[in-house]
Amino acid sequence: MNERPQGRDETEMAIPRSKRRQSKTGVSVAIGLALLAVFQTVGIVSGRNEAALPDLVAVGDDLSPMPLQYDDGTVAPLDPQHPMLLLIFDPDCVHTRRVAPLWSSWLASGEAEGLTVLAIAPAPVAVAAEYARNQQWWVGVAAAVGSEEQPGGHPVTRRTPWVVAVDASGRVVREAHGAKLAEVAHELLDTR
Repeated sequence: MNERPQGRDETEMAIPRSKRRQSKTGVSVAIGLALLAVFQTVGIVSGRNEAALPDLVAVGDDLSPMPLQYDDGTVAPLDPQHPMLLLIFDPDCVHTRRVAPLWSSWLASGEAEGLTVLAIAPAPVAVAAEYARNQQWWVGVAAAVGSEEQPGGHPVTRRTPWVVAVDASGRVVREAHGAKLAEVAHELLDTR
Protein backbone atom coordinates (compact mmCIF):
# COMPACT_ATOMS: atom_id res chain seq x y z
CA MET A 1 0.00 0.00 0.00
CA ASN A 2 2.80 2.40 -0.76
CA GLU A 3 0.96 4.11 -3.53
CA ARG A 4 1.51 7.77 -3.95
CA PRO A 5 -1.42 10.12 -4.57
CA GLN A 6 -1.93 10.98 -8.18
CA GLY A 7 -0.74 14.39 -9.40
CA ARG A 8 2.14 14.69 -6.91
CA ASP A 9 5.75 13.99 -7.70
CA GLU A 10 8.27 12.49 -5.32
CA THR A 11 9.85 15.87 -4.48
CA GLU A 12 6.54 17.27 -3.29
CA MET A 13 5.91 14.17 -1.24
CA ALA A 14 9.30 14.53 0.49
CA ILE A 15 8.50 18.11 1.65
CA PRO A 16 5.97 18.26 4.48
CA ARG A 17 2.77 20.18 3.73
CA SER A 18 3.55 22.94 6.30
CA LYS A 19 6.92 23.63 4.63
CA ARG A 20 5.25 23.87 1.21
CA ARG A 21 2.84 26.51 2.62
CA GLN A 22 5.72 28.49 4.13
CA SER A 23 7.55 28.39 0.84
CA LYS A 24 4.50 29.67 -1.07
CA THR A 25 3.95 32.39 1.55
CA GLY A 26 7.58 33.48 1.25
CA VAL A 27 7.28 33.74 -2.52
CA SER A 28 4.04 35.73 -2.19
CA VAL A 29 5.67 38.16 0.25
CA ALA A 30 8.68 38.57 -2.05
CA ILE A 31 6.42 39.30 -5.04
CA GLY A 32 4.38 41.76 -2.98
CA LEU A 33 7.51 43.60 -1.83
CA ALA A 34 8.85 43.73 -5.38
CA LEU A 35 5.57 45.24 -6.62
CA LEU A 36 5.60 47.78 -3.78
CA ALA A 37 9.15 48.80 -4.70
CA VAL A 38 8.13 49.27 -8.34
CA PHE A 39 5.13 51.43 -7.39
CA GLN A 40 7.23 53.55 -5.03
CA THR A 41 9.91 54.03 -7.67
CA VAL A 42 7.32 55.09 -10.24
CA GLY A 43 5.84 57.53 -7.71
CA ILE A 44 9.23 59.06 -6.88
CA VAL A 45 10.32 59.33 -10.51
CA SER A 46 7.06 60.89 -11.64
CA GLY A 47 7.02 63.28 -8.68
CA ARG A 48 3.94 64.70 -7.06
CA ASN A 49 1.11 65.25 -9.47
CA GLU A 50 0.25 68.92 -9.00
CA ALA A 51 -2.92 68.54 -11.06
CA ALA A 52 -4.24 65.99 -8.57
CA LEU A 53 -3.81 68.35 -5.62
CA PRO A 54 -6.85 70.25 -4.40
CA ASP A 55 -7.02 73.92 -5.33
CA LEU A 56 -6.31 75.35 -1.88
CA VAL A 57 -5.21 78.77 -3.11
CA ALA A 58 -5.75 80.26 -6.53
CA VAL A 59 -4.89 83.41 -8.43
CA GLY A 60 -7.27 86.14 -7.32
CA ASP A 61 -7.80 84.82 -3.77
CA ASP A 62 -7.54 87.47 -1.06
CA LEU A 63 -5.07 86.35 1.60
CA SER A 64 -4.98 89.68 3.47
CA PRO A 65 -7.35 88.56 6.25
CA MET A 66 -5.33 85.36 6.87
CA PRO A 67 -4.49 85.34 10.60
CA LEU A 68 -0.81 84.76 11.32
CA GLN A 69 1.27 84.52 14.43
CA TYR A 70 4.58 86.19 13.72
CA ASP A 71 7.91 85.13 15.19
CA ASP A 72 7.81 88.10 17.59
CA GLY A 73 4.61 86.67 19.10
CA THR A 74 2.09 89.10 17.61
CA VAL A 75 -1.04 87.79 15.92
CA ALA A 76 -2.32 89.83 13.00
CA PRO A 77 -3.68 89.39 9.47
CA LEU A 78 -1.27 89.24 6.55
CA ASP A 79 -1.98 92.83 5.37
CA PRO A 80 1.01 93.10 2.99
CA GLN A 81 0.70 96.81 1.92
CA HIS A 82 3.18 96.02 -0.91
CA PRO A 83 3.87 92.92 -3.04
CA MET A 84 5.13 89.92 -1.06
CA LEU A 85 6.53 86.51 -1.72
CA LEU A 86 5.17 83.85 0.64
CA LEU A 87 7.18 80.67 1.19
CA ILE A 88 4.73 78.08 2.44
CA PHE A 89 6.54 75.26 4.23
CA ASP A 90 6.13 72.56 6.86
CA PRO A 91 9.20 71.56 8.92
CA ASP A 92 7.83 67.99 9.13
CA CYS A 93 7.23 67.62 5.39
CA VAL A 94 9.68 65.50 3.39
CA HIS A 95 8.94 67.57 0.28
CA THR A 96 9.79 70.78 2.15
CA ARG A 97 13.09 69.23 3.24
CA ARG A 98 13.90 68.47 -0.41
CA VAL A 99 13.19 72.04 -1.54
CA ALA A 100 14.71 73.82 1.49
CA PRO A 101 18.28 73.87 0.10
CA LEU A 102 17.02 75.42 -3.14
CA TRP A 103 15.24 78.14 -1.15
CA SER A 104 18.35 78.70 1.00
CA SER A 105 20.52 79.10 -2.07
CA TRP A 106 18.07 81.42 -3.81
CA LEU A 107 17.63 83.62 -0.74
CA ALA A 108 21.42 83.81 -0.22
CA SER A 109 22.00 84.76 -3.88
CA GLY A 110 20.58 88.25 -3.39
CA GLU A 111 17.85 87.74 -5.99
CA ALA A 112 15.27 88.46 -3.29
CA GLU A 113 16.60 91.98 -2.85
CA GLY A 114 13.74 94.42 -3.14
CA LEU A 115 11.16 91.79 -2.26
CA THR A 116 9.43 91.27 1.04
CA VAL A 117 9.58 87.56 1.78
CA LEU A 118 7.60 85.84 4.51
CA ALA A 119 7.93 82.14 5.37
CA ILE A 120 4.63 80.68 6.62
CA ALA A 121 4.12 77.27 8.23
CA PRO A 122 1.25 75.35 9.82
CA ALA A 123 3.62 74.47 12.68
CA PRO A 124 3.87 76.46 15.91
CA VAL A 125 5.73 79.67 15.18
CA ALA A 126 8.70 78.76 17.41
CA VAL A 127 9.21 75.49 15.51
CA ALA A 128 8.80 77.27 12.17
CA ALA A 129 11.25 80.04 13.14
CA GLU A 130 13.85 77.54 14.34
CA TYR A 131 13.55 75.57 11.09
CA ALA A 132 13.92 78.76 9.02
CA ARG A 133 17.00 79.80 11.02
CA ASN A 134 18.55 76.34 10.57
CA GLN A 135 17.98 76.67 6.82
CA GLN A 136 19.49 80.19 6.89
CA TRP A 137 16.33 81.79 5.58
CA TRP A 138 16.85 85.29 6.95
CA VAL A 139 13.25 86.33 6.34
CA GLY A 140 10.18 86.95 8.48
CA VAL A 141 8.51 83.82 9.79
CA ALA A 142 4.88 83.24 10.75
CA ALA A 143 2.53 80.40 11.54
CA ALA A 144 -1.00 80.19 10.20
CA VAL A 145 -3.45 80.56 13.05
CA GLY A 146 -6.87 78.94 13.10
CA SER A 147 -10.03 81.02 13.09
CA GLU A 148 -13.73 80.32 13.59
CA GLU A 149 -14.13 79.77 9.86
CA GLN A 150 -10.94 77.71 9.55
CA PRO A 151 -10.04 76.13 12.91
CA GLY A 152 -7.20 74.06 11.35
CA GLY A 153 -5.43 77.11 9.97
CA HIS A 154 -5.62 78.68 6.55
CA PRO A 155 -5.84 76.30 3.56
CA VAL A 156 -2.76 77.95 2.03
CA THR A 157 -0.60 75.96 4.49
CA ARG A 158 -2.07 72.59 3.52
CA ARG A 159 0.11 72.28 0.41
CA THR A 160 3.84 72.43 1.03
CA PRO A 161 6.30 73.44 -0.16
CA TRP A 162 4.49 76.14 -2.09
CA VAL A 163 5.33 79.65 -3.23
CA VAL A 164 2.67 82.35 -3.39
CA ALA A 165 3.08 85.87 -4.75
CA VAL A 166 0.59 88.45 -3.49
CA ASP A 167 0.07 92.04 -4.57
CA ALA A 168 -0.15 95.05 -2.24
CA SER A 169 -3.80 94.30 -1.48
CA GLY A 170 -3.08 90.67 -0.54
CA ARG A 171 -4.51 89.11 -3.69
CA VAL A 172 -2.71 86.08 -5.12
CA VAL A 173 -1.08 86.95 -8.44
CA ARG A 174 0.86 83.69 -8.85
CA GLU A 175 1.25 80.40 -7.01
CA ALA A 176 3.33 77.33 -7.76
CA HIS A 177 5.26 74.43 -6.30
CA GLY A 178 8.19 75.48 -4.11
CA ALA A 179 10.68 74.28 -6.72
CA LYS A 180 9.51 77.19 -8.91
CA LEU A 181 10.54 79.87 -6.40
CA ALA A 182 12.76 81.86 -8.76
CA GLU A 183 10.14 81.84 -11.53
CA VAL A 184 7.38 83.13 -9.23
CA ALA A 185 9.70 85.72 -7.63
CA HIS A 186 10.84 87.09 -11.00
CA GLU A 187 7.25 87.43 -12.10
CA LEU A 188 6.49 89.37 -8.92
CA LEU A 189 9.54 91.60 -9.43
CA ASP A 190 8.49 92.27 -13.04
CA THR A 191 5.02 93.47 -11.96
CA ARG A 192 6.28 96.05 -9.49
